[in-house]
Amino acid sequence: METEYKTFLSVVLCAVSACLSQAQSIDISHYDSGGNFLGLAVDPADHHIFLTGLGYYGGPKLWEFAPDGTLISSTIPIDLEPMDEITHIVIGSNGHLFASVNSPKKSKYDRKVVEMDRAGTTIYSWFTPPRMSTVGGYDPESGHLFLYDFPTHTVFETSANGQVLYFFDVSLEGGTLYDIAYNPGTATLFAAYMAPDWFILVEYRHRKQGLWIESHIYDLSSTGLFRTFSLDIDSSSDPSDPTDSSGRFYIQDMNAIVSFRLKDLPQIR
Repeated sequence: METEYKTFLSVVLCAVSACLSQAQSIDISHYDSGGNFLGLAVDPADHHIFLTGLGYYGGPKLWEFAPDGTLISSTIPIDLEPMDEITHIVIGSNGHLFASVNSPKKSKYDRKVVEMDRAGTTIYSWFTPPRMSTVGGYDPESGHLFLYDFPTHTVFETSANGQVLYFFDVSLEGGTLYDIAYNPGTATLFAAYMAPDWFILVEYRHRKQGLWIESHIYDLSSTGLFRTFSLDIDSSSDPSDPTDSSGRFYIQDMNAIVSFRLKDLPQIR
């Protein structure tokens, strides 16, 4: 499989500049994340972008941007300690945020998923996630969450209070899984992987309860990012093409948030 990716990438290098012209980018390099930017979420209702940073030593941990990249707010959500980490976030119902929070406790981390408002001022609920998993997607139709366990490349489908309903494997030989995202518009799950020679997006389609299968693979190298910490999908339709229900994808590294349509990416298969 790795040989196939290398061969494909050598063929499509000439198309990279064309794909980059389709992407949109927001510069975040001048903001102080207090260590690293980690989590990314986009609200399909107003297209606002939420970003989390480590915010060590009193800095902001939750950032909100307008669609054009204008900073709206940066804050420390309620009940968080200075060294707590918001590693991932997703948009839930009513615009609420589900955030994975790691709290260092001596030689280990306490992990929990917190449901809070967009301003970070109200906590509605929380639960302990399975294994070391973090939030990666939300299905507004069922109210289910998708969490993934980085060490085992396992995705858990849970209720909003953390009850595990199904789990499945998304391992890819030679690749490191960075994040997942769920697109309610197409009922598909996406996972971003990176290896020394390739950077790809894999689409998984739901076949039956608890069973997801690989559907398509796309090349992410044309986004120009060196590595990504988080992935999300704004599931709203494309105003210029109402028939396109694939949504707008967002990925982020330490310097930029890049967005693109799935049709802008070279397809490997």
